[in-house]
Amino acid sequence: MEIKFNCEKEDLVGAHLAGLGEDPKIKAKRIVFILMPLLVMIVIVTCFQHFFRLEGPNTVMLPIIFFGLAALYLWGVKSNRHYRANFIVGKQLKEKGETMLGDYRLKIQDEGLEVIRKETDFFPWKDIQSIVANGDYCQIRIPGKDDIIIASSKLENHTAFALFVKLCVTMHYYMKRGLAEEPARKTLEGDVWDLAIAKHKINDPSLEQLKLKDK
Repeated sequence: MEIKFNCEKEDLVGAHLAGLGEDPKIKAKRIVFILMPLLVMIVIVTCFQHFFRLEGPNTVMLPIIFFGLAALYLWGVKSNRHYRANFIVGKQLKEKGETMLGDYRLKIQDEGLEVIRKETDFFPWKDIQSIVANGDYCQIRIPGKDDIIIASSKLENHTAFALFVKLCVTMHYYMKRGLAEEPARKTLEGDVWDLAIAKHKINDPSLEQLKLKDK
């Protein structure tokens, strides 16, 4: 299978915001810090209404003010995350000379992944560290090389993106570990492409996050 796409700065920012490859503990801490001020606001409003026993129009105004402040806070959090993501990606591009941007052509082969840009590189599956994806982005991490970021919006349709990710993950999983390391029930029979397509049918257009790494 072969795909062609153009990677732009917005794609790198989007992948960063999606948290591809991010440590789950760090993501959990970030969510807790975001929700904590909202919890404090709820406690303050509840206590205020309980102790002062507001009546009449004040009982309606207090929730309205709370939801207004909550919406303003969440908008600020979102704006700050976008600003930080743009700053981090911009810094990376400045250091690397924007080598991650430009036109890509990727070919899935039995032995590995062929990456065609200005030059042609071939990476065996065993050399690829991880393949992480959600419904919008895919990140292919190769040690010593720039991460390859694929945005589903840059392909012809979402099915092509989902199929490419499914095949990449399947090939990476089976070829990196080798048949000897797989249990007998997973022994490959016939063409590996038949296995990849048969065992990984695409039923859900919103591809759930996949993460395969060596432990």
